[in-house]
Amino acid sequence: MKTKRKTLDQKTWKKLIKILDDEYSLYIRRRDKFKCVCCGKKGFEKDGVMDNGHYFGRAHFSVRYNDDNCHCQCKKCNYTHTIDKTKYTIALLNKIGKDRFEKLSIKANHSGNFTRYDLITMIKYYRKINQEYETKKQIW
Repeated sequence: MKTKRKTLDQKTWKKLIKILDDEYSLYIRRRDKFKCVCCGKKGFEKDGVMDNGHYFGRAHFSVRYNDDNCHCQCKKCNYTHTIDKTKYTIALLNKIGKDRFEKLSIKANHSGNFTRYDLITMIKYYRKINQEYETKKQIW
């Protein structure tokens, strides 16, 4: 006998975060065309070489799903920037500019949390974008 899959409404908060992380990560890597923001290395969707790198770590919930905070990174640069953010800082300043970088820094230092409704809404939004990409093979 098959068991029914749980709907988003039935999933735990922790599981919703995991689902949203996966959808948002795919969106970011596609948005950046699988090119590392720090070193310029190119990857492909299914090769597992690229990550969704967060300038301010995922523990900063206020910017965890912020497009200025998240960029495609190769695994090496994503790991390295946790030790030394110099390359990522330069790349980020070039990409978003000083004003947006300063606003991002301020926002990152504020507490933030999401309700179940927020998470479900974002999951549906990023799933829709990712599905549109699949059907149209759209390149942003």
